[in-house]
Amino acid sequence: MNPYFLFFSLCALLGTPISLHASVRVGRRVRYQIRLQAAGLPFMRRKGEGDRSKERPVKQEDVARTVATADPQTLLCALKTVRSKRLYRLVHLESVYVHARLSFDNAALTALLFSFTRTVLETLARCSAYPNRLKGRMEADFHANGSELFIRGIFMARLGSLMYAAAVVATGMLKARAAQARMEEETYAASH
Repeated sequence: MNPYFLFFSLCALLGTPISLHASVRVGRRVRYQIRLQAAGLPFMRRKGEGDRSKERPVKQEDVARTVATADPQTLLCALKTVRSKRLYRLVHLESVYVHARLSFDNAALTALLFSFTRTVLETLARCSAYPNRLKGRMEADFHANGSELFIRGIFMARLGSLMYAAAVVATGMLKARAAQARMEEETYAASH
């Protein structure tokens, strides 16, 4: 195989733009849609709609077992690694669109919450780092049809950047696990 073609193929692969399109609608039912694209071509698409027949109550024993198996120190070390290396800068926010409809049984409560929420959101949008990328619409419905929130966002990164970030986070997690194992060994040796 030609080494120049191999080098060009590797550079093209690492420079491939990856975009994540996510949308969530919360209202009477929860619906979501996630689409992952590489170089503008979709290669993963998931849709979901909340189905009440599949819901089951959560048992406290299951939650306790899940929390007990999770290692918070490893997660904290991975987050410190991401923050210290500033890996979050590798993902770029393209746009966020928020559509909210407030509707309650009491019209006065709807009007008050609408004005308060709109004021807070407009202030946050003006003070944000991405004022042109945040767009939205809010409306008040006085017919008590139910409140609804719709959020759609697009995030982009390069495949090579994501691979680098995954390698850095995996290394940080391995270091955290090794340090924790060393601490456990020292504690065990000191007690015996």
